[in-house]
Amino acid sequence: MKNIYFSFNKLYNKIFLIFIIIISFNINKIINYYKYNPDKFYKKSLNIKIKIGIVSKSIKNGGTERATSLILYYFSKVKIFELFLFTLQGKQNNEYFLDNNIKRIAFKNNLIGLLQEQKIDILIYQLYNHKLLNILNKIKNLKLIIINNSCFFYWIYSNRCYYFKNYYQAYKNSYYTISLVPFENDYLFKKWGINSILIKNFIQYEYDSITPSDLSSDIILMIGRGDDREKRFELGIKSMKHIINEVPQSEMKLISSLNGLFFLKKLTKDLNLENYVKFVGYTTNPSIYYKNASIHLFPTIVESFGNVLAETKIYGIPNILVGLDYLSASEGGTVIIYDDSPLSLAKVAIKILKNKRYKKN
Repeated sequence: MKNIYFSFNKLYNKIFLIFIIIISFNINKIINYYKYNPDKFYKKSLNIKIKIGIVSKSIKNGGTERATSLILYYFSKVKIFELFLFTLQGKQNNEYFLDNNIKRIAFKNNLIGLLQEQKIDILIYQLYNHKLLNILNKIKNLKLIIINNSCFFYWIYSNRCYYFKNYYQAYKNSYYTISLVPFENDYLFKKWGINSILIKNFIQYEYDSITPSDLSSDIILMIGRGDDREKRFELGIKSMKHIINEVPQSEMKLISSLNGLFFLKKLTKDLNLENYVKFVGYTTNPSIYYKNASIHLFPTIVESFGNVLAETKIYGIPNILVGLDYLSASEGGTVIIYDDSPLSLAKVAIKILKNKRYKKN
Protein backbone atom coordinates (compact mmCIF):
# COMPACT_ATOMS: atom_id res chain seq x y z
CA MET A 1 0.00 0.00 0.00
CA LYS A 2 3.07 2.23 0.14
CA ASN A 3 2.76 5.53 -1.78
CA ILE A 4 -0.84 4.76 -2.77
CA TYR A 5 -3.76 6.72 -1.41
CA PHE A 6 -7.26 5.30 -1.21
CA SER A 7 -10.30 7.55 -1.03
CA PHE A 8 -12.78 5.87 1.29
CA ASN A 9 -15.17 8.80 1.81
CA LYS A 10 -15.56 9.50 -1.90
CA LEU A 11 -16.23 5.85 -2.66
CA TYR A 12 -18.21 4.90 0.41
CA ASN A 13 -21.66 5.13 -1.21
CA LYS A 14 -20.56 2.90 -4.13
CA ILE A 15 -18.92 0.35 -1.85
CA PHE A 16 -21.90 0.39 0.50
CA LEU A 17 -24.25 -0.26 -2.40
CA ILE A 18 -22.27 -3.32 -3.47
CA PHE A 19 -22.08 -4.37 0.17
CA ILE A 20 -25.89 -4.23 0.54
CA ILE A 21 -26.34 -6.32 -2.60
CA ILE A 22 -23.90 -8.94 -1.39
CA ILE A 23 -25.36 -9.13 2.11
CA SER A 24 -28.88 -9.40 0.68
CA PHE A 25 -27.77 -12.47 -1.27
CA ASN A 26 -26.80 -14.23 1.95
CA ILE A 27 -29.19 -12.77 4.50
CA ASN A 28 -30.96 -16.13 4.88
CA LYS A 29 -27.70 -17.72 5.96
CA ILE A 30 -27.37 -15.16 8.75
CA ILE A 31 -31.06 -15.29 9.73
CA ASN A 32 -31.03 -19.09 9.98
CA TYR A 33 -27.95 -18.97 12.16
CA TYR A 34 -29.71 -16.54 14.49
CA LYS A 35 -32.96 -18.58 14.44
CA TYR A 36 -31.36 -21.80 15.58
CA ASN A 37 -28.56 -20.33 17.70
CA PRO A 38 -29.97 -17.14 19.26
CA ASP A 39 -27.79 -17.30 22.39
CA LYS A 40 -24.61 -17.76 20.42
CA PHE A 41 -25.39 -15.35 17.60
CA TYR A 42 -23.75 -12.24 18.97
CA LYS A 43 -20.63 -14.08 20.08
CA LYS A 44 -20.15 -16.07 16.93
CA SER A 45 -21.70 -13.90 14.21
CA LEU A 46 -18.27 -12.66 13.20
CA ASN A 47 -17.26 -16.26 12.52
CA ILE A 48 -19.84 -16.54 9.75
CA LYS A 49 -17.93 -16.55 6.49
CA ILE A 50 -19.33 -15.54 3.13
CA LYS A 51 -17.04 -16.75 0.38
CA ILE A 52 -16.67 -14.19 -2.40
CA GLY A 53 -14.75 -14.86 -5.58
CA ILE A 54 -13.78 -12.28 -8.18
CA VAL A 55 -12.72 -13.20 -11.70
CA SER A 56 -10.27 -11.06 -13.65
CA LYS A 57 -7.76 -11.54 -16.43
CA SER A 58 -4.97 -10.39 -14.09
CA ILE A 59 -4.21 -7.60 -11.63
CA LYS A 60 -1.64 -5.80 -13.76
CA ASN A 61 -1.62 -3.05 -16.38
CA GLY A 62 -5.22 -1.92 -16.80
CA GLY A 63 -8.16 -0.05 -15.30
CA THR A 64 -10.18 -3.22 -14.69
CA GLU A 65 -7.21 -4.84 -13.01
CA ARG A 66 -6.58 -1.82 -10.80
CA ALA A 67 -10.27 -1.67 -9.84
CA THR A 68 -10.14 -5.38 -8.97
CA SER A 69 -7.26 -4.70 -6.58
CA LEU A 70 -9.24 -1.90 -4.92
CA ILE A 71 -12.45 -3.93 -4.61
CA LEU A 72 -10.54 -6.71 -2.88
CA TYR A 73 -8.77 -4.20 -0.63
CA TYR A 74 -12.05 -2.73 0.63
CA PHE A 75 -13.84 -6.08 0.91
CA SER A 76 -10.93 -7.41 2.97
CA LYS A 77 -11.96 -4.94 5.70
CA VAL A 78 -15.27 -6.81 6.13
CA LYS A 79 -14.47 -9.66 8.51
CA ILE A 80 -17.25 -11.99 7.42
CA PHE A 81 -15.89 -12.09 3.85
CA GLU A 82 -13.48 -14.80 2.77
CA LEU A 83 -12.00 -13.63 -0.52
CA PHE A 84 -10.74 -15.47 -3.58
CA LEU A 85 -9.17 -14.03 -6.73
CA PHE A 86 -9.42 -16.16 -9.87
CA THR A 87 -7.19 -14.96 -12.71
CA LEU A 88 -6.49 -16.22 -16.22
CA GLN A 89 -2.85 -15.30 -15.74
CA GLY A 90 -0.67 -16.39 -12.86
CA LYS A 91 1.28 -14.04 -10.65
CA GLN A 92 3.29 -11.41 -12.55
CA ASN A 93 5.86 -8.79 -11.67
CA ASN A 94 4.65 -5.25 -10.84
CA GLU A 95 1.08 -6.25 -10.07
CA TYR A 96 -1.36 -4.02 -8.22
CA PHE A 97 -1.67 -4.55 -4.49
CA LEU A 98 -3.17 -7.81 -3.22
CA ASP A 99 -3.56 -8.55 0.48
CA ASN A 100 -1.85 -11.73 1.65
CA ASN A 101 -5.12 -12.99 3.17
CA ILE A 102 -6.77 -13.20 -0.26
CA LYS A 103 -6.49 -16.61 -1.91
CA ARG A 104 -5.13 -16.31 -5.44
CA ILE A 105 -5.98 -19.09 -7.90
CA ALA A 106 -5.06 -19.20 -11.61
CA PHE A 107 -7.48 -21.01 -13.92
CA LYS A 108 -7.89 -22.00 -17.55
CA ASN A 109 -10.89 -24.18 -18.36
CA ASN A 110 -11.54 -25.36 -14.82
CA LEU A 111 -13.26 -22.35 -13.23
CA ILE A 112 -16.52 -24.20 -12.50
CA GLY A 113 -14.68 -26.97 -10.67
CA LEU A 114 -12.66 -24.46 -8.65
CA LEU A 115 -15.81 -22.59 -7.60
CA GLN A 116 -17.42 -25.80 -6.43
CA GLU A 117 -14.25 -26.97 -4.71
CA GLN A 118 -13.90 -23.71 -2.78
CA LYS A 119 -17.68 -23.50 -2.16
CA ILE A 120 -17.95 -19.93 -3.40
CA ASP A 121 -21.17 -18.17 -2.35
CA ILE A 122 -20.91 -15.08 -4.55
CA LEU A 123 -18.95 -14.62 -7.77
CA ILE A 124 -18.06 -11.24 -9.26
CA TYR A 125 -17.36 -11.93 -12.92
CA GLN A 126 -15.54 -9.49 -15.24
CA LEU A 127 -14.59 -11.46 -18.36
CA TYR A 128 -16.36 -11.99 -21.68
CA ASN A 129 -17.24 -15.63 -22.16
CA HIS A 130 -20.98 -15.84 -22.76
CA LYS A 131 -20.99 -19.65 -22.77
CA LEU A 132 -19.37 -19.72 -19.35
CA LEU A 133 -21.74 -17.00 -18.15
CA ASN A 134 -24.74 -19.12 -19.13
CA ILE A 135 -23.35 -22.02 -17.09
CA LEU A 136 -22.62 -19.79 -14.10
CA ASN A 137 -26.17 -18.43 -14.21
CA LYS A 138 -27.51 -21.96 -13.72
CA ILE A 139 -25.35 -23.02 -10.77
CA LYS A 140 -27.46 -23.42 -7.65
CA ASN A 141 -26.34 -21.67 -4.48
CA LEU A 142 -24.06 -19.36 -6.47
CA LYS A 143 -25.03 -15.71 -6.73
CA LEU A 144 -23.50 -14.06 -9.79
CA ILE A 145 -22.68 -10.37 -10.14
CA ILE A 146 -21.37 -9.28 -13.54
CA ILE A 147 -19.27 -6.12 -13.74
CA ASN A 148 -19.44 -4.95 -17.33
CA ASN A 149 -16.12 -3.15 -17.76
CA SER A 150 -16.79 -2.67 -21.45
CA CYS A 151 -19.26 -0.58 -23.41
CA PHE A 152 -21.73 -1.67 -26.06
CA PHE A 153 -19.83 0.46 -28.61
CA TYR A 154 -16.89 -1.94 -28.29
CA TRP A 155 -18.81 -4.81 -29.87
CA ILE A 156 -20.10 -2.55 -32.64
CA TYR A 157 -16.71 -1.06 -33.51
CA SER A 158 -15.01 -4.46 -33.46
CA ASN A 159 -17.66 -5.99 -35.77
CA ARG A 160 -18.63 -8.61 -33.21
CA CYS A 161 -22.40 -8.29 -33.39
CA TYR A 162 -22.82 -12.05 -32.87
CA TYR A 163 -21.03 -11.82 -29.53
CA PHE A 164 -22.89 -8.62 -28.76
CA LYS A 165 -26.22 -10.46 -28.79
CA ASN A 166 -24.98 -13.42 -26.76
CA TYR A 167 -23.24 -11.39 -24.07
CA TYR A 168 -26.22 -9.21 -23.37
CA GLN A 169 -28.57 -12.20 -23.34
CA ALA A 170 -26.34 -13.71 -20.65
CA TYR A 171 -26.50 -10.41 -18.76
CA LYS A 172 -30.29 -10.54 -18.98
CA ASN A 173 -30.30 -13.96 -17.31
CA SER A 174 -28.02 -12.89 -14.46
CA TYR A 175 -29.19 -11.67 -11.06
CA TYR A 176 -27.32 -8.39 -11.26
CA THR A 177 -25.16 -6.56 -13.76
CA ILE A 178 -23.07 -3.55 -12.82
CA SER A 179 -22.56 -0.98 -15.56
CA LEU A 180 -20.09 1.90 -15.65
CA VAL A 181 -21.79 3.73 -18.54
CA PRO A 182 -24.78 5.98 -17.66
CA PHE A 183 -26.46 5.80 -21.09
CA GLU A 184 -26.06 2.03 -21.20
CA ASN A 185 -27.38 1.48 -17.68
CA ASP A 186 -30.13 4.08 -17.62
CA TYR A 187 -31.55 3.49 -21.07
CA LEU A 188 -30.30 0.50 -23.06
CA PHE A 189 -30.22 -2.04 -20.27
CA LYS A 190 -33.69 -1.04 -19.14
CA LYS A 191 -34.96 -1.50 -22.71
CA TRP A 192 -33.24 -4.86 -23.02
CA GLY A 193 -34.57 -6.19 -19.70
CA ILE A 194 -31.18 -6.34 -18.00
CA ASN A 195 -31.28 -5.85 -14.23
CA SER A 196 -28.41 -3.44 -13.69
CA ILE A 197 -27.09 -0.73 -11.42
CA LEU A 198 -24.73 2.12 -12.28
CA ILE A 199 -21.55 2.44 -10.25
CA LYS A 200 -18.66 4.76 -11.01
CA ASN A 201 -15.30 3.08 -10.94
CA PHE A 202 -12.85 3.01 -8.05
CA ILE A 203 -10.13 5.67 -8.01
CA GLN A 204 -6.95 4.97 -6.08
CA TYR A 205 -6.07 8.56 -5.15
CA GLU A 206 -7.27 10.47 -2.08
CA TYR A 207 -8.66 13.76 -3.39
CA ASP A 208 -7.60 15.79 -0.37
CA SER A 209 -4.03 14.48 -0.54
CA ILE A 210 -3.40 15.54 -4.13
CA THR A 211 -1.12 18.37 -5.20
CA PRO A 212 -2.40 19.36 -8.66
CA SER A 213 -0.08 19.71 -11.61
CA ASP A 214 1.49 23.15 -11.83
CA LEU A 215 1.09 22.91 -15.63
CA SER A 216 4.60 24.28 -15.95
CA SER A 217 5.88 22.01 -18.71
CA ASP A 218 4.75 21.29 -22.25
CA ILE A 219 4.50 17.58 -21.51
CA ILE A 220 1.69 15.61 -23.13
CA LEU A 221 0.76 12.26 -21.61
CA MET A 222 -0.79 9.16 -23.12
CA ILE A 223 -1.44 6.38 -20.62
CA GLY A 224 -2.67 2.82 -21.03
CA ARG A 225 -2.10 -0.40 -22.93
CA GLY A 226 -0.14 0.82 -25.91
CA ASP A 227 -0.36 -2.53 -27.69
CA ASP A 228 -4.16 -2.26 -27.81
CA ARG A 229 -5.04 -0.82 -31.23
CA GLU A 230 -8.35 0.48 -29.89
CA LYS A 231 -6.44 2.90 -27.65
CA ARG A 232 -5.26 4.53 -30.90
CA PHE A 233 -2.00 5.89 -29.57
CA GLU A 234 -0.88 6.28 -33.16
CA LEU A 235 -3.25 9.27 -33.48
CA GLY A 236 -1.46 10.99 -30.63
CA ILE A 237 1.98 10.26 -32.04
CA LYS A 238 0.97 11.58 -35.47
CA SER A 239 -0.42 14.73 -33.86
CA MET A 240 3.04 15.45 -32.41
CA LYS A 241 4.32 16.05 -35.95
CA HIS A 242 2.05 19.12 -36.08
CA ILE A 243 2.46 20.17 -32.44
CA ILE A 244 6.26 20.51 -32.54
CA ASN A 245 5.95 22.94 -35.44
CA GLU A 246 4.18 25.40 -33.11
CA VAL A 247 5.56 24.28 -29.73
CA PRO A 248 9.02 22.88 -30.47
CA GLN A 249 9.85 22.31 -26.80
CA SER A 250 6.86 20.02 -26.31
CA GLU A 251 7.32 16.36 -25.44
CA MET A 252 5.03 13.35 -25.36
CA LYS A 253 5.42 10.66 -22.69
CA LEU A 254 3.76 7.34 -23.44
CA ILE A 255 3.18 5.42 -20.19
CA SER A 256 2.66 1.79 -21.13
CA SER A 257 4.23 -1.61 -20.96
CA LEU A 258 6.89 -1.74 -23.65
CA ASN A 259 5.76 -5.15 -24.87
CA GLY A 260 4.06 -5.15 -28.25
CA LEU A 261 4.89 -1.52 -29.11
CA PHE A 262 6.91 -2.24 -32.26
CA PHE A 263 4.37 -0.54 -34.53
CA LEU A 264 4.30 2.62 -32.37
CA LYS A 265 8.09 2.80 -32.12
CA LYS A 266 8.40 2.31 -35.88
CA LEU A 267 5.83 5.05 -36.47
CA THR A 268 7.78 7.37 -34.17
CA LYS A 269 10.99 6.65 -36.05
CA ASP A 270 9.39 7.04 -39.49
CA LEU A 271 8.06 10.48 -38.47
CA ASN A 272 11.44 11.52 -37.04
CA LEU A 273 9.87 12.06 -33.62
CA GLU A 274 12.32 10.06 -31.52
CA ASN A 275 13.43 13.22 -29.69
CA TYR A 276 9.83 14.19 -28.94
CA VAL A 277 8.02 10.93 -28.10
CA LYS A 278 9.35 9.02 -25.09
CA PHE A 279 8.31 5.46 -24.21
CA VAL A 280 8.72 5.51 -20.44
CA GLY A 281 7.41 2.02 -19.68
CA TYR A 282 4.79 0.64 -17.31
CA THR A 283 4.26 1.74 -13.71
CA THR A 284 1.66 0.89 -11.09
CA ASN A 285 1.79 4.51 -9.93
CA PRO A 286 1.56 6.85 -12.98
CA SER A 287 1.02 9.86 -10.69
CA ILE A 288 4.79 10.44 -10.72
CA TYR A 289 4.26 11.87 -14.23
CA TYR A 290 1.32 14.09 -13.25
CA LYS A 291 3.05 16.83 -11.25
CA ASN A 292 3.90 19.17 -14.14
CA ALA A 293 2.14 17.71 -17.20
CA SER A 294 -0.09 20.04 -19.22
CA ILE A 295 -2.22 17.66 -21.32
CA HIS A 296 -3.52 14.13 -21.17
CA LEU A 297 -4.40 12.92 -24.66
CA PHE A 298 -7.14 10.27 -24.72
CA PRO A 299 -7.68 9.17 -28.34
CA THR A 300 -9.17 5.74 -27.53
CA ILE A 301 -12.12 4.77 -29.71
CA VAL A 302 -14.19 3.32 -26.87
CA GLU A 303 -14.14 3.31 -23.05
CA SER A 304 -16.53 2.36 -20.27
CA PHE A 305 -15.24 4.67 -17.54
CA GLY A 306 -11.68 5.72 -18.24
CA ASN A 307 -9.68 5.53 -15.01
CA VAL A 308 -6.82 7.62 -16.36
CA LEU A 309 -9.31 10.29 -17.42
CA ALA A 310 -10.60 10.57 -13.87
CA GLU A 311 -7.12 10.43 -12.39
CA THR A 312 -5.61 13.13 -14.58
CA LYS A 313 -8.64 15.34 -13.86
CA ILE A 314 -7.99 14.89 -10.13
CA TYR A 315 -4.52 16.30 -10.78
CA GLY A 316 -5.93 19.25 -12.71
CA ILE A 317 -4.54 18.19 -16.08
CA PRO A 318 -6.57 19.18 -19.19
CA ASN A 319 -7.85 16.21 -21.21
CA ILE A 320 -8.44 15.96 -24.94
CA LEU A 321 -10.98 13.28 -25.90
CA VAL A 322 -12.05 11.98 -29.29
CA GLY A 323 -15.78 11.44 -28.82
CA LEU A 324 -16.41 9.65 -25.50
CA ASP A 325 -18.96 12.27 -24.42
CA TYR A 326 -21.02 9.46 -22.88
CA LEU A 327 -18.52 8.82 -20.06
CA SER A 328 -19.28 9.75 -16.46
CA ALA A 329 -16.16 11.93 -16.26
CA SER A 330 -16.35 13.50 -19.72
CA GLU A 331 -17.59 16.90 -18.59
CA GLY A 332 -15.37 19.55 -17.03
CA GLY A 333 -11.68 19.95 -17.71
CA THR A 334 -11.97 18.25 -21.10
CA VAL A 335 -12.02 19.26 -24.74
CA ILE A 336 -13.98 16.79 -26.86
CA ILE A 337 -13.47 16.66 -30.60
CA TYR A 338 -15.37 14.53 -33.09
CA ASP A 339 -12.75 14.13 -35.78
CA ASP A 340 -10.35 11.18 -35.91
CA SER A 341 -7.62 13.41 -37.25
CA PRO A 342 -4.10 14.02 -35.89
CA LEU A 343 -4.33 17.60 -37.15
CA SER A 344 -7.53 18.24 -35.17
CA LEU A 345 -5.91 16.81 -32.04
CA ALA A 346 -2.84 18.95 -32.63
CA LYS A 347 -4.83 22.17 -33.02
CA VAL A 348 -6.50 21.71 -29.63
CA ALA A 349 -3.20 20.72 -27.97
CA ILE A 350 -1.41 23.74 -29.42
CA LYS A 351 -4.15 26.07 -28.16
CA ILE A 352 -3.82 24.63 -24.65
CA LEU A 353 -0.02 24.76 -24.61
CA LYS A 354 0.27 28.30 -26.00
CA ASN A 355 -2.53 29.90 -23.97
CA LYS A 356 -1.71 29.66 -20.26
CA ARG A 357 -4.98 31.23 -19.13
CA TYR A 358 -7.02 28.82 -21.27
CA LYS A 359 -4.95 25.90 -19.98
CA LYS A 360 -5.60 26.82 -16.33
CA ASN A 361 -9.30 27.42 -16.97
